[in-house]
Amino acid sequence: MTHLRVGDLVIRNAELIPDSIALIEDEHSIAWRQLNTDTNRLANALAALGLSKGTRVATIIRNGAAAIETIFALSKAGLMSVPVNYGLTAAEIGVLLDDSQPAALIVDAEFIDRLHEVITRPGVRIVVRGNDSLVPGWLAYRDLIGNGAPHAPDVSIAPDDIRMIRYTSGTTAAPKGCLGTHRQILSSIDNFLAQIPVPTHGPFLQMLPLFSGAGIWMALAAARHGVGNVMLPEFNPQAALRKIEQHGVAHACGVPTMLSRLADELAQNSYATSSLQLVGYTGSKMPPRTIRRVLERFSCDFYQGFGGGEMGGLVSYLMPEDHRAALSNADAERRLASVGRPARYA
Repeated sequence: MTHLRVGDLVIRNAELIPDSIALIEDEHSIAWRQLNTDTNRLANALAALGLSKGTRVATIIRNGAAAIETIFALSKAGLMSVPVNYGLTAAEIGVLLDDSQPAALIVDAEFIDRLHEVITRPGVRIVVRGNDSLVPGWLAYRDLIGNGAPHAPDVSIAPDDIRMIRYTSGTTAAPKGCLGTHRQILSSIDNFLAQIPVPTHGPFLQMLPLFSGAGIWMALAAARHGVGNVMLPEFNPQAALRKIEQHGVAHACGVPTMLSRLADELAQNSYATSSLQLVGYTGSKMPPRTIRRVLERFSCDFYQGFGGGEMGGLVSYLMPEDHRAALSNADAERRLASVGRPARYA
């Protein structure tokens, strides 16, 4: 069972592979050494605001380098991250903030006009990313990173400390806050890496939103494996396939509708996808016929992972060999309708 904390992933990679790429966003890349320093700066700057260990910090951030930076910085500072789905209505976001009661909120400037009323709360520090025109008393994200101390934060964090409160989607009832510890998510990821043949060379394409449990989980799995995250601000099949082609992506994971749209795009246009070695899908069932159509468009292995926030990660896998068998044997196709076999737990 792991004794690591989430922040240790960046620290370890900065020591072992300091100049390897950690994040790729548009044409800009960040190495593990720089990511370690930047997340130290942000963690220390947040602590300097008076945010102590165990304090809740909500984030409303689109996929990008900042979304990964905040995950690691909050973990290093011992703060509880509360990732919020920016696609929700202002009223729905207000409900989540009422329930979680964060002491600070990090938000992309593009969402402020729509959410100003619900994020402006007595005593809550507001950090804005991407806008120089701030409400008096609000803080600029880039200033925090620029002015924070670069050394490792002086805070004692145990593997069983709560690191995140992630809310369920609320499709059948009111959203519920699921608590996650450092040990819980890293143990789940270690089991994943022990069972699924994840490529050790080439980056991971982050197609899933980083407010979702699956997106956060996969981003940390890439860091645990020592490979970079290629960031996609929001999913569209053309952009995703261009990223695969441009950056030699070796591993990607999405929900079934994403994979179906990728297959549709490949049926109409040509992209160089030979770098892809493994594609995963999660989040909902995919009809066997659709899976076969996707498999036929990609010359790589596939896996399915089934899990949820309440479960602490992925709890069963439909393995690559199951997908290969379904392509070569019609009798094996019925396996594709299942969520595979229970994960092995160490």
